[in-house]
Formats: sequence, structure tokens, C-alpha cells
Amino acid sequence: MRIVNIISGKDFGGTKQAFLDYGALMTSLGHDVHYVLKPHAKALEYLQHIPSDHLHTQSYFRSTFQPVMQQSIHRLKRLLVSIRPHIIVAHKQIDLPLLKKAYPKARLIAVVHGFNARHISNADQIIAVSFAVKKFLSGHTSKPISCIPNSVQLEHFKAYQTLHNPITIGSMGVFRRKKQFETLFRACRILKSNHESFQVIIAGRGHRKYWLQCLIRLWGLHHHIKIIPWVKDKQCFFNLIDIYCITSRTESFNISLIEAMASQRCVIASDCGGPRDIILHNETGYLFPVGCAEVLASQLTDLIHHPHKITTLSAAGFKRVKTCFSSHALRSQLSELLKTD
Repeated sequence: MRIVNIISGKDFGGTKQAFLDYGALMTSLGHDVHYVLKPHAKALEYLQHIPSDHLHTQSYFRSTFQPVMQQSIHRLKRLLVSIRPHIIVAHKQIDLPLLKKAYPKARLIAVVHGFNARHISNADQIIAVSFAVKKFLSGHTSKPISCIPNSVQLEHFKAYQTLHNPITIGSMGVFRRKKQFETLFRACRILKSNHESFQVIIAGRGHRKYWLQCLIRLWGLHHHIKIIPWVKDKQCFFNLIDIYCITSRTESFNISLIEAMASQRCVIASDCGGPRDIILHNETGYLFPVGCAEVLASQLTDLIHHPHKITTLSAAGFKRVKTCFSSHALRSQLSELLKTD
């Protein structure tokens, strides 16, 4: 079956990673997959192995303003008519009305990565990346919704190594309010006041970077917390840490969480939606209430004092990813969905 896998936007993050993973998974299922991206998209760096006739770049405006929309539809139609897909898998909801009008012959599948119901009425089918997202979407549409979580290819990640001394905590993401890195900083203040030995490495970028750097100085955490640039090689980042921490106010899934578990790193996350689908509390990691630095600090202290728990939780997390979130485990789900009339 000929499938167009399309995403707009030029930066790189969890949604773009899922776009690449979907393409690889659909190809492994024997489908003829064509990738469509914006020119100069960062994801193109990861698609150099794709034959040139299956890799397409198309510039268009993501707008529902009618005069602009018509021009975008025309550009997409010209491309899609040349490919003649049976199915279009779209990872950005703002593209849905454009794609539906540009090529209505194809079955349009929307992969919804967040708590956003805009434009989903244009899709024929919907894939929610977590049960939290599916529950949200079910209140906004009668279209069929399948829950297929994001996945990882386990062979891309290495097994756990010796614990660092001191124990090193890691996090990554775009520096914006919803990520709430301040919660981790407040937890670090508590650890410092209790004279705990630890290090923190945060990888990312964003406009709040300088605010976070100010907090590090203001709270005297410059000997404990280091901010590094956005990482392309996540395995290298995971090699630097023992515990991976997510402090967000809301997450629909968070693919880096299962990548950390695939690398056999212990995980801690706020119970902000998606992570509740991933982590079994006290079995494969820890969950803490959103914004509660005191509970997070208590959990980190427990792991620092009992390093064997880090190893135990890491091993259990890896088994859960292998069973529930590996590409192999999700092949059958996606295969059946793509067969559906």
C-alpha cells in the first residue's frame, strides 16, 4: 500500500521523532512509504538513507485563512497527485484541512500527539499516542480513535552501565513554562540543604534558558546543575546519567521517557497525563504530583541512599518498554489499523 507520511514544521522534537519511527515501522510492514517535510526541516538529516524519489519537500503556509489556504492546497495537491497515496498519515493537526481538500481520495489518518482537538473532524481515523489523549479526544469527536503509543527501536539503545559517583540526574526538553524545570531546581535546593551528594545535567534550548541560569546562581546550585545544548545523540546523554526526570505540567506521552527506559535508566516523572500510561509507580519508576518539589526530593533522596533501587527499577522499566513500547510490540496494532477499510 502506498502511504504518505507527512509532517510540517522545521524544528526537531518528540513529534518529529515519532514521524521518523512511523515511517520506519510502516516500511518494515511492507508498505511503500513516501516522506513529506518542509524544506530545511531538521528531520531531513535523519532521512539521508531514503531514496530520493520517496523523499519530498514542499513549502506551504499552514493557515486556514481562505486565500492563503487555497494556495497551500494547490501546492499539496500537485505533490499528492504525483504520488497517488492510498493513505496519508499526518502528524500535525493544522495540516488536516489542507490535506483533506488537496487529496480526498486517500484515507486520512491523524496521529494526535497532544491535548488538542482542532481540525480532527477532517480525519477519517485518529491515532492517540496515549489513553489520556484518547480520553480527551473522545469528548470532541465521534471519529474512530485507536490508542497506539509512540515506540522505540530497542537495538538503538545500550544496556545500563555502572552508576556514577555522585548519582547523576538528567532531564531534557524545550525551556518553556509547561516543562516546569523549576520544580527540579526546587527539589535540588532541598537535596543541597540536606547535604546530599548529586549532580544534574539538563539538555535543551529555549527562551527560558537565561531564567533557569539565573535561578541556578540565585539558589547557589551552580556546583550541582549544568545546562548543556540540545543533544542529537540521546544515547550519549543517557550514558551521562543514572536517573531521568520529567517535571512537566502536562505531557501527552513524552517519547524521551521510554527512550530512557530503553537505555535502562531509572525514571521519575510528574503524573501529568502521558507518563501515567508509561510508568507503573514503585514498579518501573516513580511518579510524583505535578509541581510538588518536596515529593520529588524525597524520591531522589531514596534513590541516592539506596542505589540498588535504581538498578532494580531500571531493569523493570526496560522490560516494560520491551513488552509495551517497542517497535516490535506495536507492529501488529499498526498493521491492523492500516488494513481497516
